[in-house]
Amino acid sequence: MQIDLSAAKVDFASPDYSGRNFLLPDQTSKQSGNGEFYNSQLPHSKYRLLELQAEDVKRAGEILAHYVDTRLDFIDASVIALAERLKVKMILTLDRRDFGMVKPRHCDYFELLP
Repeated sequence: MQIDLSAAKVDFASPDYSGRNFLLPDQTSKQSGNGEFYNSQLPHSKYRLLELQAEDVKRAGEILAHYVDTRLDFIDASVIALAERLKVKMILTLDRRDFGMVKPRHCDYFELLP
């Protein structure tokens, strides 16, 4: 299982992505502004839309407090919190800086794709 933040930039026919399940945090979908994808294509795709739970929001706040001197934002911190709760180690993102600097609780580091 992996969390997807940049589906539009990825060739899902690639062997790197075949057979994988993708999770899409709800707050990411709302921020992206691509309503057509989320309204018409998402329900028929291999994505699973997830909502943040109270524990994820709390953990995101802890992450933001710990990395207060960085440009880490709430969206990225909440994705990290969600990944920790679900024990996800791979994150599909073009934002390597933010996800690469955070030390997750459940593993030594995130594997960042692509």
